[in-house]
Amino acid sequence: MPKRRRADSTNQNPEENVNILDESGLTRSNIWLEDGNVVLQAEKTLFKIHRGFLSRISPIFADVFTMAQPDDEPTVEGCPVMQLPGDLAVDIQHALATLYDKGNMREAIPFDVVAALIRIGRKYEIDHLRREGMTRIEHELPSELDDVDPDRYWSEVVYEDGVLYRMTNFAYECDLKHLLPAAFFWSAYEALDIIALGQPVKGEDGKRIQLLPKVQQICLVGRQKLLEAHNQAFEWVGEIGARSDCKDRKMCQSIAGSLIIALWKPSPDLSAPADSWDVWVDTLEAKQKLKVNKLCSSCLEYAKSTLLAKRLEFWDKLPSYFGLPSWDELKK
Repeated sequence: MPKRRRADSTNQNPEENVNILDESGLTRSNIWLEDGNVVLQAEKTLFKIHRGFLSRISPIFADVFTMAQPDDEPTVEGCPVMQLPGDLAVDIQHALATLYDKGNMREAIPFDVVAALIRIGRKYEIDHLRREGMTRIEHELPSELDDVDPDRYWSEVVYEDGVLYRMTNFAYECDLKHLLPAAFFWSAYEALDIIALGQPVKGEDGKRIQLLPKVQQICLVGRQKLLEAHNQAFEWVGEIGARSDCKDRKMCQSIAGSLIIALWKPSPDLSAPADSWDVWVDTLEAKQKLKVNKLCSSCLEYAKSTLLAKRLEFWDKLPSYFGLPSWDELKK
């Protein structure tokens, strides 16, 4: 809750306001509006903005502004100062910059900004800030299977080293339940040494972005379940070329044999059960030059329909692999 900043009363005339910029350690931010009429203080940073604007967008600020001001309230350039306990200066900077300097908000933005919009939007009930941040992180961590598409990722949040683990930790700490299955899924998809040691940051020797201990534990346990789910999702591949309606056994059995090798050696691709048919086929063709679409018409139709059914089943069960309730519960 924001609060009025009270000055030290030592040797102070209660009838005179004190300009707190005279105090050491306080600095202006670059959000300093000449016609502003209130100053916000987050940590040691000051922001001069418009009281009426804040009141309009935030019921929390509106309520605080109705409170009586103390006679000895400190000021900056004649404006009252409001402290924001618990808020990071950088979060307030990002939130105010978004509100005042909107720019092209359809471009991808750094995760630091997304996290700030959600934190500040939730705390001060600024709905459009919270929605802006949530829309972007939901895009990268979808809860709907139709939104799982590699071509969509990192179009709303700027990709940078370690950002996935930072997003996963954030979703867990903020209890954003509907984001957790996808966050845990993609985090557990990483190699075991990455899960254990963290995602390395290029150019910063030895620096790694690590999962929170509890999140790391969840992902390690979930990774084994993803491996089991992968095996179940593609157990049908062995039936290709062996079915009674196959029209070209030699060709289909050859492709099936290559598929088995591609799917399990040297190690399974744990994200494959979530892939659509087109993505799955394109990935196999790009990595192994495997022409799945050359299956006979009967085997091809069987493969497509079975992969779709297994994909739906995999996504429906995804929360359970990480000890979470059903999607319906998570989305409430």
